[in-house]
Amino acid sequence: MSDDFESRWDHLWALAPFLLAGLTALTALTDGVHPVKLLPALVGAGWYAATVYRYESWLTRPALTTLYLVGALAVTSVGLPLHQAYFMMTVSLTVQCFMFLPNGWTYAGATAVTLAQVVNPWLDRPAPGDLPNLALGLAVTCVIGGSIRAVAEQSEQRQVALAELAASNDRLRSLAEENAALQAQLLAQAREAGVRGERERLAREIHDTIAQDLIGIVTQLEAAEHAASQRAEPGGAGPGGDPDAQLRHRLDVARRMAREGLAEARRSVRALRPRPLADAQLAGALRAETARWSLAHGIGAEVTVTGDPVPLHPEVEVTLLRTAQEALRNTQRHAAAGRVGVTLSYMGDVVALDVRDDGVGFAPGAAPAPGGGGFGLTAMRQRVTRLAGTLEIESQPGEGTGVSATLPAIPAARAVPLTETERTTAREADPG
Repeated sequence: MSDDFESRWDHLWALAPFLLAGLTALTALTDGVHPVKLLPALVGAGWYAATVYRYESWLTRPALTTLYLVGALAVTSVGLPLHQAYFMMTVSLTVQCFMFLPNGWTYAGATAVTLAQVVNPWLDRPAPGDLPNLALGLAVTCVIGGSIRAVAEQSEQRQVALAELAASNDRLRSLAEENAALQAQLLAQAREAGVRGERERLAREIHDTIAQDLIGIVTQLEAAEHAASQRAEPGGAGPGGDPDAQLRHRLDVARRMAREGLAEARRSVRALRPRPLADAQLAGALRAETARWSLAHGIGAEVTVTGDPVPLHPEVEVTLLRTAQEALRNTQRHAAAGRVGVTLSYMGDVVALDVRDDGVGFAPGAAPAPGGGGFGLTAMRQRVTRLAGTLEIESQPGEGTGVSATLPAIPAARAVPLTETERTTAREADPG
């Protein structure tokens, strides 16, 4: 049953007392009664209009509802001796008892309406044989009124359920709008995080490859310039040995670093593994890089591997290799060290890297540590923490410096989730 139909049905029931009063008056008038005898019908309609129809609060207050029904019964009792058509108003009043009175009081009200017909002093007393008919009429009226009341209660329950359903739909619609807004916000944040992550990755790669190789090239060229100036001076090679040999050595190192830096830059843009790890595992790559660094800068270095070396996921190996490279570079720039020890430890669930020198050291918080006080340390921390690892730096003035990185020993077969931006960059850089 639709809401519109129920609304029309309820409105029709509200108008029913008016219709029955009008039908009573019309029936009596066509029967030729004096118009004065129509007055009870008009008074009954006016009493209904002035109370229940106009003020809904009459139906919510039992005392007012009882007052209305008593008044309507009095008017109907006056009209019954005037014409038999007023029995229609009696039926209407019985039905209203079921509509307006609460629960068990409905039957008491219907019985009172029937008894009012029996004790009416202006009506003939019913014969004993008529009493069963009155009882039957009362029973039929109660059945009809009870059915109407049940339908009305179901209608009210249905309206309450529909109202609750409408409220639930409104809440769901509101939640859907909130979810849509939240999803849009999350997508925007994901895009921003992807862009930020890609910028951080490129910054790390540029710092670890292009920038460091350029610094090394500049250092070698400055050394070559110094050797050339010694060569031009009269009087010999000086304490450094043959200037020509030094010049050639420095230029060779600078040329090799430029080529390697170019290759590393290309690999970084394409999000590939660093060149030292392309043909060797982590231990071999660390030995090769440490030896190259030692040869380029003239600082003694030794690599020690403990535990059973196992193939690790490329992300873990790249992170440890880049950490070692950064620590060595900063040792050369800041530590004034004579020896450096690099230790790679395989310890079951974790793998640890330690880079320690015998340099000047520093007071924590007072000077840049190996790893740098700038982007170098930041890049190392970003790489290590991205894989749920830890990075620690230990140093004291005159006691050297140690850089320790510990990472989960993720097997080579397991994948480390990359950001969507990193995957897209790799696909675009290497579509084949």
